[in-house]
Amino acid sequence: MATYKDKYTWVPFFHELAEKLLAYKERQEELKDVVLTSLDPSYTNHINSSSKFPPKDIDPFTVMGIINRLTLISKKTEICTVFKRIFNMSSDTPVDYEGVPQLNPQKSVYYWSDITSEEREANIQNLWKLLDAVINNKGDKEIGEIYDIVKEQKGIRFRATIALYWIKPKTYLSLDSNNRQLLNHYGIYVKNNMDYADYLNIMDELNTKIYNREVPCDNFIDFTALAYEDSGIVAEPDADVVAKAPHDGTQYFWLNDSPTLWDVDEYNVGDKQTYTAYGDKGKKRRIFKYFEKAKAGDKLICYETTPVKRVKALCEITKGLHKSKEGEVLEFVITEKVKYQVPWSELIQNEVFRNSEPGKGVQGSLFGLSYEEYQAIVEMASKEERTSSSSDSPQPDYDTYDFDKDRDKPFIDKDEFLHIVELLKRFKNIILQGAPGVGKTFLARKVAYQMMGEQNDANIAMVQFHQSYSYEDFIQGIRPAKDGFEVKNGIFYEFCQKALAAPKEQFFFIIDEINRGNISKIFGELMMLIEPDKRKSKYAISLTYSESSDETFYVPENVYIIGCMNTADRSLAQLDYALRRRFSFYTLEPEFKQTFKDFLSEHGLHKEFINTICLRLNKVNDLIASEELLGPGKMIGHSYFTDVAHIAEADKWWQDTLDYQVLPYLRDVCFDDEGLYHQLERILTGKEE
Repeated sequence: MATYKDKYTWVPFFHELAEKLLAYKERQEELKDVVLTSLDPSYTNHINSSSKFPPKDIDPFTVMGIINRLTLISKKTEICTVFKRIFNMSSDTPVDYEGVPQLNPQKSVYYWSDITSEEREANIQNLWKLLDAVINNKGDKEIGEIYDIVKEQKGIRFRATIALYWIKPKTYLSLDSNNRQLLNHYGIYVKNNMDYADYLNIMDELNTKIYNREVPCDNFIDFTALAYEDSGIVAEPDADVVAKAPHDGTQYFWLNDSPTLWDVDEYNVGDKQTYTAYGDKGKKRRIFKYFEKAKAGDKLICYETTPVKRVKALCEITKGLHKSKEGEVLEFVITEKVKYQVPWSELIQNEVFRNSEPGKGVQGSLFGLSYEEYQAIVEMASKEERTSSSSDSPQPDYDTYDFDKDRDKPFIDKDEFLHIVELLKRFKNIILQGAPGVGKTFLARKVAYQMMGEQNDANIAMVQFHQSYSYEDFIQGIRPAKDGFEVKNGIFYEFCQKALAAPKEQFFFIIDEINRGNISKIFGELMMLIEPDKRKSKYAISLTYSESSDETFYVPENVYIIGCMNTADRSLAQLDYALRRRFSFYTLEPEFKQTFKDFLSEHGLHKEFINTICLRLNKVNDLIASEELLGPGKMIGHSYFTDVAHIAEADKWWQDTLDYQVLPYLRDVCFDDEGLYHQLERILTGKEE
């Protein structure tokens, strides 16, 4: 295997570039100005657009990342040529970039946008300190101290190792997702929250395997090149070269497919499909010349249009334009369901795709693609689902969840809990109803954890309905903008788009106080779309504020809705009957049983005291439930008594809970029966014992 001496020409250039950048440590604003004015804006737009209020300063790794966010060798070399000139570098301009970890174009700055300007500025200065420590060989102790600070900064984690590898690839190993996957293959496992000591151990372990010939590499650069070769993610040759790459005459196409006519998810690899060359009114589809040019063996990108707006599959044409009972059609077969369903918003950021016919917004059904354009799309779609959409982005590491092992579990039996889980799986929509304090919202999140098998709050959203909450807040509406008004998507709309991006994951939308909102007004067209059997793109409909009939929306199958409803407030209007038909309802009751007693005992309360208060609470609830004007919906829930973190004196904790929470509530529900209120008060305070 060739080594860096006769192959990896980027290595000395990148090292010298890092040294030149270090000279700007105290002149960061000057550095930013030099970079932005020397390069074509198409290469640097991301630097300022990544934040509403971009910083004046810039870190060195964001500068180096300008090279490493591009996929074409010609573009990389163009940047390096400019850097060589403006920084007066002596190293030769690289002619290859093999073994260089790629940055996702959407995440190629090292400072994050949604943090305070003060925190961002501190983060940038820490990145300079890391560069200084590494370039000046300050030793593992000092490097480790600043590395451990940097890797905890938002959006960094493994990206810190990528930066170190760019500078000294013989010394430091990049732990981007491709390298981590290959390390795992060779029995070296990288934990998510890894400190510098762990990092050194991983590199030592790999070096040992390289020395013992257990890994077919000579150094970290070979290893990274191998990892990227295995993943299919390599720097593409420039356009003049790739135009000549396919010598077999293969052509490449992009097909716009409406999910209301043909839902790719309903078909398997190997299934054949046809596409008519004429529309409903018998007119030739635009652009018709591509229907005539297409032939068997040509490659096809299948893109589902609104509301999906994602690349869904790779296909191959099996028959060119020919007559069938449907008219003149193309026939093609699904050869691969893509790993990552690339959304339009990400496609259009790719500079290669942006210059293609579909990227330029040309209207039509079938488009021609160059080999370069086709490969750029395939590269984007070849990455792992969501979490690997960026080779350098941190991988989520969520704690697993199981009801049996939960030390903070709800106060209900396991069978009852699992029954609720099964109801949600079946109906996709459930409302947890009950008296105040029975732990409805607490239980809702635990149900979501149980279904996912992990405590993944990123896949959970929560909103609370109220009388002013509207369709515009929930789904879509017109909102003020800089130049007037524009259509803005609501929280549930955006949540569904997030779920569409990860069809193999489960997403949970929790609506607290669901009965407090004007249901018909808030849900609008959603009333139909949330039905379990309507969770498919073929049922997509135009929304109230859709700008055209092509803009449609549907609720994906992997979205589950959990409503929480307080049954104590009878001033609220009854739930819309149409909504009732679309939800299953589960009533939760106060749980002053053994699980609750064990909970209080674990927090230091004596058994006799616990038995006394539980006896009183159960007696009060029995009396409330038996009253015709009150009923079970107004009983006292156990959540009133779960705030036990700061118990100093049990008697005072109990009395404060009664005086400031429970008794005021009982006075409200017994507003027209003073005698009943005093009876309940005597029971709770022990005056009837």
